[in-house]
Amino acid sequence: GNNGDVDPTTTTNIGIGSKDTYNDDHYDGYLDEVRLANTLRSDDWIAAQYLSTNDNLITFGTEEESGAISISSADNQSFTVGQSPTTIETITITESPSTATITAANDIRVKIPTGFNMTWDYTDTIATIGGGAASKVSTSTSYEDSNKTLVINVTSDFATSDSITISDLSFCNFTATSSTDNLELEVDNASTTVAYDDKTITINPGGASYLKVTGTATMTAGGSNELTITAYDLNDNVATGYTGSKSLTFSGPANAPDGTVPTVEGTNIGTSTIVNFTSGQSDADAATLIAYKAETT
Repeated sequence: GNNGDVDPTTTTNIGIGSKDTYNDDHYDGYLDEVRLANTLRSDDWIAAQYLSTNDNLITFGTEEESGAISISSADNQSFTVGQSPTTIETITITESPSTATITAANDIRVKIPTGFNMTWDYTDTIATIGGGAASKVSTSTSYEDSNKTLVINVTSDFATSDSITISDLSFCNFTATSSTDNLELEVDNASTTVAYDDKTITINPGGASYLKVTGTATMTAGGSNELTITAYDLNDNVATGYTGSKSLTFSGPANAPDGTVPTVEGTNIGTSTIVNFTSGQSDADAATLIAYKAETT
């Protein structure tokens, strides 16, 4: 193995294979794995990795510290559109084991991602702070960026590996669905995200509030029409939690002049029938309407 350092201030390339005519750093020999990392590794660590792969297990104490500051919630959190304010999972923030970066000058900020449809509950002005560095921050909270950013006031600079826990705060204003994302940590008061929560946040649609029925074709007396039935929440999001067999009663189409009753899946209109839903939408061919009365205008 060979430890090749690249100076980030230059435009030097890394060549793999023979050098040819280029005056770049290069590796000439057999190669079965390439690892690229933005963390500086010591020669001993690299040697341990190489020897562990090619011989008996060689340990470098424990796995070498990455040197990164971190943020970690106690668990993933899922919310629904329109949900009332909800208590956060306890958040643990741990200073880098190699270089302390949390300071009284810049404080700690925990940010909800841009475009994620919720905010911190600004009425929560006191947090419960725990951890070994609890005495280095204030329990009083403030909020920035239209309540998208929680500010924890740091009263004393952190030392390496210091940590705190934050709890008894809330999220609110779940205005629309949001795909899975992560809280962000900022410690320089310059909008730089230095770490992402290793747990996730998601906003799902609310419960079904109404159904919308659409057909696949213009109705013809005596003909059939495949219906698609979609469940929506109060905010017009598809209610993906509306799943499984549902008992529905259809109305609308009139009887034929001879009294023949229109049907859905062979069941007379006005009588309940079972339709299966998957993620808020009726299954294909689960609701076939046959109408009989020819209307004139």
